[in-house]
Amino acid sequence: MQVGYKLAATRRDGYAEVVKPTPLTLDDLRSHIDRLDAALVYLLAERYSCTDEIGRLKKHEHLPPLDAEREERQKARLRAIAGDAGVDADTVIGIFDTITATVKERHQRTIESD
Repeated sequence: MQVGYKLAATRRDGYAEVVKPTPLTLDDLRSHIDRLDAALVYLLAERYSCTDEIGRLKKHEHLPPLDAEREERQKARLRAIAGDAGVDADTVIGIFDTITATVKERHQRTIESD
């Protein structure tokens, strides 16, 4: 697997030197995946922080923990994004369903607290 071309430092004559890509090793790719996984975990934590605040607001406003219409809009939006990104939409929706199930549980605990 090779990743595009990169430009080296500009030569003395003002021209940039194109350097051939070096193949990525298995360790390189695994390190990249590890960084992506960490980023996903931190993004999930940020998402839960936002949805926890929504749960508190819903409790304060006496709103139900579930907004089925928004959830369906989100699924349609995520299917479109998945298509644009070349990712299997059913996989994305499955992940979304898992995340939203956790969010609903967290909202329910928020509503029941106090």
